[in-house]
Amino acid sequence: MSIDHREPRGPRRAGSAWSAFTRFCVHPADVVRSVPKVGGTKTPNLEKIASLAPDLIFMNREENREEDHDWLAARFPVDLSMPSSPADVPPVLRRWGFLLDLPGPAEHWASAIDLELGAATSRTAARFLVLIWRGPFMAVGTETYVHELFAVAGGDNVVRTPRYPEIDLAHFAAEEALYLVLPDEPYPFEVRHLDELRPEVPRSTPILVRGDDLTWHGVRTVRGLRLARAILSGACSEARAGGAPMACRRRDNRIMNERHQGSISDRGTH
Repeated sequence: MSIDHREPRGPRRAGSAWSAFTRFCVHPADVVRSVPKVGGTKTPNLEKIASLAPDLIFMNREENREEDHDWLAARFPVDLSMPSSPADVPPVLRRWGFLLDLPGPAEHWASAIDLELGAATSRTAARFLVLIWRGPFMAVGTETYVHELFAVAGGDNVVRTPRYPEIDLAHFAAEEALYLVLPDEPYPFEVRHLDELRPEVPRSTPILVRGDDLTWHGVRTVRGLRLARAILSGACSEARAGGAPMACRRRDNRIMNERHQGSISDRGTH
């Protein structure tokens, strides 16, 4: 059972099945649509979870509440994770592989992340700003998984405050060569928001991206590292000369799949 909001950890072992997910677990659709839902990450139905008698529950320290963890951990085996950087993910995947009796797939993805980490060590010093909310504007600060994802790829976060602070975009109006990264979750940034953002940060390069590739850790860390590297290298911003946004939501699929083929909120991000 997974009650954080990311996708299932990998293929099910023979004879096992997912008991339930939160309503925020949406990938892969063919797996989650037929599995019971047990509330939200911050509002799980504990009695319903208990009635399913799960053999193992996956939780996340940031997404799930401490009191819910304590209640469940007193009754069932619970795996609690919270990778704070891409480098934290391979050990977590290997642990999940052990718990699910899937060492092969776990090692495949852990090794793939290790390779990407090695490829992403060049320092570009490109400056970036990742927005996660609107009304008020909130951004990815330091001491977060996404900050570290871009830092590994050589990025320089213009937000120096820890976690996810509210920000005044006018403070960054004079920033040049700034990549303004706009994920489609937790806030669903779209092209229509650019008219609002351009006057605030007129010298930035806005880039629309898939939030799940950028903010979900686990098997998607490979995609996240490639996406961060593509953004910071300018591979997602060819349209900036004409003033139009470059959506990396499609292009990143080609960029991020070129080296590896095959398988394997609640308001907030990672």
